[in-house]
Amino acid sequence: MKLIWNRKRSGRGSLLELPEELDPHRFFVQWIGNGACLIEQHRGILCFAATEIRFLTEQGVLTVCGDALVMDCLTDVRARVSGSVRSVSLEAKS
Repeated sequence: MKLIWNRKRSGRGSLLELPEELDPHRFFVQWIGNGACLIEQHRGILCFAATEIRFLTEQGVLTVCGDALVMDCLTDVRARVSGSVRSVSLEAKS
């Protein structure tokens, strides 16, 4: 959980807990069965092939492996990969 500072009208502040899903610097992967996955908060595509798609994230390189992979949707921060997704892995930054 990430803590953020919230300044109230009285001038005093308090710490609020921000769920990890709302942190704009953390990527989020939702695996939908064995056919698709949704990646949010990526920073771009490093490699695209029918068996492997690699995304750059703040935490490192995220790799989606499978067969007949296609990107159904791609925006600057979100991608939906379909096909037969076998694995999703992260090579963390050192």
